[in-house]
Amino acid sequence: MKALPVVVAGLSVLGGCAGPMTDTTPKNPTMVIQGKYSMGGAFLPDASGTEVIYIRPDRRRVDDNMEFDSFMLGWADYSGSDIYRIDQNKLWMLDNNNESYRECPLAGCFGDLEFDLSSLGPGGNSGAGAGGEYQGYSDRGCQVSLKSNDFTVEETGQRRVIGGYDTIEYQVSWQIDMADQRNRVDTNLFKFVFWTITPEAAQSPLWQGHQQSMDNYYQALNANHPLARMVGPEAYEAFSGFIEDLDKIHDGAISDAAEQLSAIEGYPLASKVEWFQKTDACRGRAGGRAAGAGGGQGPGSLADVAANALGGFIADQRSGSASNWKEKALVRYEYEATQVSEQMVHDSTFMVPEDYSLQQRR
Repeated sequence: MKALPVVVAGLSVLGGCAGPMTDTTPKNPTMVIQGKYSMGGAFLPDASGTEVIYIRPDRRRVDDNMEFDSFMLGWADYSGSDIYRIDQNKLWMLDNNNESYRECPLAGCFGDLEFDLSSLGPGGNSGAGAGGEYQGYSDRGCQVSLKSNDFTVEETGQRRVIGGYDTIEYQVSWQIDMADQRNRVDTNLFKFVFWTITPEAAQSPLWQGHQQSMDNYYQALNANHPLARMVGPEAYEAFSGFIEDLDKIHDGAISDAAEQLSAIEGYPLASKVEWFQKTDACRGRAGGRAAGAGGGQGPGSLADVAANALGGFIADQRSGSASNWKEKALVRYEYEATQVSEQMVHDSTFMVPEDYSLQQRR
């Protein structure tokens, strides 16, 4: 009984030490965009998530929480943050589940450190392609030429309020036909829907700061492709392998698309991306018909497990009737902002927490 006051006092001290730490870093005005997204298709697992983006002209943070629909992939649910320090040419990739992080150049770590969503799809292997790393036509020994390149942009006149802002709808269709030496044709159809803020809103100081941040980011990467700006780096990564392949085959195909995309005004607060493909060129070539689709980040060694769980499904997808190819998207990605605001945010938001352990530095 005499020792009881000492014990109680000791517990009180321990309890005080366990309290939350006070953030003493300064607060500064920061644009905050909250949103939700979903993805799926023949070559991507069905998943959905929420995203919060913190934006200043020289730095950016993306908090991402993703859940897979399949119970077989529930263990792969992911909570992470990417901190882009444009001012330092660094990217910190945080795994919030394990309280660890990787430090990379601003352009990102190499492919072996990135979480490839395509590896979770049917027949998944490591790499950036759907069902495996994307194989260009030259990689497969397939000689093709651009047969047609039809790109259309339409302002529909439809308007809606998204995240507190008036937006305008644009619909984009991009169909590319490439023929092999026997005139067998591959057809790729991309469908985009963008809801962009009005030109008036884009002139506000808040959105001007956002534009400056995006300009600084893409200039630092030397990757100022207008399509990446419209769909965002995550969705663009899903078919970047194919776009790069097309660029090698015919430079004009990309420049034509870029010129027409410049007609779209404002930043998209909602977008939908779908990629459809009908493949006939170079049938029978070794290496299969892998289509490019990747993106996102998270834990690394998921390919083999997902391939075993979902293997064989890809064969069923490819054996479907050619007449319904426009009904089965290889990649489907939808995003919508739920709230846009300016907030006073601690500078620590753009720093790695002190108790996170460094896993790798590149």
